[in-house]
Amino acid sequence: MKKALDGDDESAHQFTQLLFNRLMFCWFLQKKGWLGGDPYYLLNLLRRAHNYKPPKNFYHDYLSFLFFEVLANPEEQRRKRQPSDPHIVMEAPFLNGGLFERTELDERIESLPTFRRLPNSIFKSILEDLFARYNFTVEESTSLDIQVALDPELLGTIFERLVTGRHETGSYYTPKPVVEFMCRQALKHYLAQETDLPETILEDLVENHSVENLSPAQANDIIRVLDTIKVCDPACGSGAYLVTMLHELVAIYRALYSEKLNDPQKDYDLKLRIIERNLYGVDIDPFAVHIARLRLWLTLIVDSEETDWRRVKPLPNLDFKIEIGDSLTAPNPQAMPDLFRSVLIQHADRLAQLKGKYLRAYGEEKRRLERQIKDEESQLRDALRDSPAPQGRFGLAHRLCGSLRRKTRL
Repeated sequence: MKKALDGDDESAHQFTQLLFNRLMFCWFLQKKGWLGGDPYYLLNLLRRAHNYKPPKNFYHDYLSFLFFEVLANPEEQRRKRQPSDPHIVMEAPFLNGGLFERTELDERIESLPTFRRLPNSIFKSILEDLFARYNFTVEESTSLDIQVALDPELLGTIFERLVTGRHETGSYYTPKPVVEFMCRQALKHYLAQETDLPETILEDLVENHSVENLSPAQANDIIRVLDTIKVCDPACGSGAYLVTMLHELVAIYRALYSEKLNDPQKDYDLKLRIIERNLYGVDIDPFAVHIARLRLWLTLIVDSEETDWRRVKPLPNLDFKIEIGDSLTAPNPQAMPDLFRSVLIQHADRLAQLKGKYLRAYGEEKRRLERQIKDEESQLRDALRDSPAPQGRFGLAHRLCGSLRRKTRL
């Protein structure tokens, strides 16, 4: 890969990480039957490229079109560029989300003359010699014949192994039992603050998902509280805390809905609602942020019951949910006088509305909302800079949460 990038080690590293993210995601999509209904789609696509005389370039003639024209666009917008293989146009769903949108890094690297000679043998090694040798499952105990998702802990391990300078930056993957303990303790503390229920009942709910001692009215009250919770990880890394909190909240919702309220909510709908309303994160490492977004998308897709790839729902845009940045460098809004806080609250409320619309947007509307959000964030930065607040923690984390009115942060 370095030879294809004229020896630019940093660009090669970043592009390789991004490419692996996209390939891993597509590998799972094919296992779901969402790539042409073929569980071996990528391998067969590679063979299609090889069977041409002379063989076609797998990345430039197939993968780049699949990524940037098919997966990133609705069907009616996919004919901007004529593919080498016309069948590929109608072999995958529109996913949205941003993972398959062309970036400046893609454009810069694809413009390099040496990159045009990227050999098919690289992808043969990745797909046949690496991916095809493993069964990607949610849990180690999952049967081998069950088609499910990449193990979230596997993705965390991949992040820890691939991240550069992890000893210097302290970038280590937190084991799942530790993260589960942190999430449950935070949830118990939050529910104890926001409800009048005894701690023993709340502990039984969070730890054991037991609702025996709850009335329907109390169950509704807990759901109301959980619907308004804001969970923000100001140094989210590869997303272990966010993904675990998502699963903990789903388990509590499921117990409350199915056993007390007779309202069988689908896990996919619950996860989508939690991601949209409750979860926020920021990290200074771009690769970590990409992995965190990837893991949230995978947790959504694994619970989708859709078997026809033509009816797959687009993924939410997580650009302004899990952001790249340093959460420690901005002023602390909560340390400001009320006059300045009111100005910040107005900006934050407008950001919350714009970001809510952005989650489901695509095409020109998505680009328009992105410009509006960045403009609003620029105004918020100016307001923070002009304020008399001392420097403090969680500046970007507060902006991510959308509203500064919440007195409790997890």
